Amino acid sequence: MLSKQVASYEEISTPFIKDSIFLTSQLIHILFLTSQGQFVLNSNDEIADSIYDALWYNTNKETQLLFVLALRNCMSPPILSAGGLLTLNLETFAQIIKGSVSYFTVLKSS
Repeated sequence: MLSKQVASYEEISTPFIKDSIFLTSQLIHILFLTSQGQFVLNSNDEIADSIYDALWYNTNKETQLLFVLALRNCMSPPILSAGGLLTLNLETFAQIIKGSVSYFTVLKSS
């Protein structure tokens, strides 16, 4: 009886391990993609803060206009998207995780 339980445990554990490795690798892949989008957004914010904190008011009028133009360009942040369907940032990653856990819970309960 004990040997039969061990055999069934091995049969169950192999697909579980494969599926777990696949799921983990896909989540890491999505995390890398969304973190790059978040990096672009954070860099844009840092550039806007640097321009705002610069002593632009001590420069001549032409340079002041260039600072204003650069600051205005930073007001519309660049967005990385996945085929125009999803914006790639950490908020999207959190939504993907929440949705996945929710779907898993529904499937597990039925």
